[in-house]
Amino acid sequence: MVAIFINLVGALDTLAVLVLIAGRWILPTLRARAVLSVAGAGLRLSWSLAGPVFLSPATDTTARLILAA
Repeated sequence: MVAIFINLVGALDTLAVLVLIAGRWILPTLRARAVLSVAGAGLRLSWSLAGPVFLSPATDTTARLILAA
């Protein structure tokens, strides 16, 4: 899972470089950013639902409530 996250971050960095070279956001880069953002959000959501986020049950419950909001 960590490797997937690292790959997503690398893809977002590559996308940022491409936008800097092009000088502006174009439709394909906007779509790529949207796909990568949704993939990252899904990955973080799966991490939070897979097990305890924090060791303390009270803190874990609070973190899950914040993520649900």
